[in-house]
Amino acid sequence: MRKFKVWGKPHCWLARSQYVVGNGLSLMVQNQEDGLVAMVTANLVGYDISDYEAFLDVHNFPLGAKLVELLGIGEATGFFGHGGRRTYPLYRFDRKKLDELPSVG
Repeated sequence: MRKFKVWGKPHCWLARSQYVVGNGLSLMVQNQEDGLVAMVTANLVGYDISDYEAFLDVHNFPLGAKLVELLGIGEATGFFGHGGRRTYPLYRFDRKKLDELPSVG
């Protein structure tokens, strides 16, 4: 598990789960001291996306796209979802690399 620093918080890692509503892929940054540090994805229901795709929450965690690219776990699809007045980019993730992430919940 690759560790990194986010918002001045050391020893962070990326973990995965599923949203309760819609069962979509949920990615989060965690560390031992704080538990949840940031949500990387946003839960937008009503879109027909695969189990290995998710919308990045670039509004609450603007480092998400850069983190995904640095870790080499996914790439932008060019598609965007909408929730409220915001737009969220859809990312497709590498299945093998996602399966290597620790699962939460």
